[in-house]
Amino acid sequence: MILHTCPEPRDRDAARPPSHAGITTSDAWGKLAGARGMGKDELVSSIAGRLAPMGSMEPRQLGDAVAFLCSPQGRLITGVSLPVDGGVHLKT
Repeated sequence: MILHTCPEPRDRDAARPPSHAGITTSDAWGKLAGARGMGKDELVSSIAGRLAPMGSMEPRQLGDAVAFLCSPQGRLITGVSLPVDGGVHLKT
């Protein structure tokens, strides 16, 4: 749905997951869309258009960001809170 927040890791050397909310496209939107008489894609686009300047993201895109941060290529990114939220943090 909307949130993919995670508790802060206790181990200071552990990878830190994204800690901001974004709009992730998933089947969970289908029931809400049906209750509102809309299609899932229409509802997600409407919400993402208001909240996320970069639009919604697929779950795979969020996973790719986490995988990069946990990879050898991302090892130099440390000690920051990195929003992976399609720009939602820019609107708050």
